Amino acid sequence: MATVFIHIPKTAGTTLTELLLKNYQRKKLLHLPQAGQLQASELSRKAFENDCIHGHFRYHDELRIPENFLFTFFRNPLERCLSNFFHFRREGEWGNASLLESAEHFLSDEGLKKNGNWNLQTYFLAWTRGKPFFRNEEDYHLRLAQERLRQLDLVGITEHFEESVYQLAQSLAWKKWYYIPHNEGSYSIEKQQVLNHFRKELVAANELDLELYESALEIYGQQKKEIRVPAGKIWKARLLGKLKKSLR
Repeated sequence: MATVFIHIPKTAGTTLTELLLKNYQRKKLLHLPQAGQLQASELSRKAFENDCIHGHFRYHDELRIPENFLFTFFRNPLERCLSNFFHFRREGEWGNASLLESAEHFLSDEGLKKNGNWNLQTYFLAWTRGKPFFRNEEDYHLRLAQERLRQLDLVGITEHFEESVYQLAQSLAWKKWYYIPHNEGSYSIEKQQVLNHFRKELVAANELDLELYESALEIYGQQKKEIRVPAGKIWKARLLGKLKKSLR
């Protein structure tokens, strides 16, 4: 069986990658940095040849076979979008532009099309060859994404990260599921500024993702009924994570 992690950007994937490294032999763990350029048949072949593959690749029906365990993580769409905005800003995407000028560029139609942040989580599940995604057939893409979401073996929620990781560990018989948090941003004041000025634009850019996120939360709720998460283990995971991070 191959574990297939569909890594949607800015959904705690760096921390999850650390857990993959702890639970799979490196020679059978394959990271695909340019996965979006691979054909479905090539992804299927790589899954067959390895114990685990992960990367920024979209859902493909060819990966949905009994031998594979497919999972992904979802995040509150506005939080995910803002996290990506601050990532681009750190990388100097808009030069010396002010915070709000940068956000305006990011959320413009041209910016959203360029950076791919228009309903990105829906895109990762609903992309279909030959069907343009950006502002096209929104109902079709949302329904398809919801259908494919239900076909995944596990749906994690970034806002319930410890619980989701525990469910994942139980499903895959992982022995190591404690972790060190990564990429925890500290932009609370700036983030609130962007939210205050551009909330309407952020909601419009994530309208499909907001609906899909609600579907993901429903599935996560069902998983909690099937895999009970002991409160003691969650607190232990949080404390160990903070301790390990402080010792780095």
